[in-house]
Amino acid sequence: MSIDTATLAERIGAHLEGEARAAVGLAEPGDAQADRIVVAGDADALRRARSAPDAERSAAWVVATDVDVDAPHPPLLRHAGPRLAL
Repeated sequence: MSIDTATLAERIGAHLEGEARAAVGLAEPGDAQADRIVVAGDADALRRARSAPDAERSAAWVVATDVDVDAPHPPLLRHAGPRLAL
């Protein structure tokens, strides 16, 4: 079963920044992979997500609304409480 990130953003009250992609599950920040969503709830998690080999192919990263994320990166789901979003 999959969900597109635009639908997920609507359901969790997040703002989608970028294209909608299909997601089939979650991945740990250091294991970011295609079709998975990564919750990067703090600077360390964001750093680990960025260093994963398939980071840019992730379905999306859930990040705080006020965090700066340098390009390139996958679509972002911006949420006030990224760890609580999912």
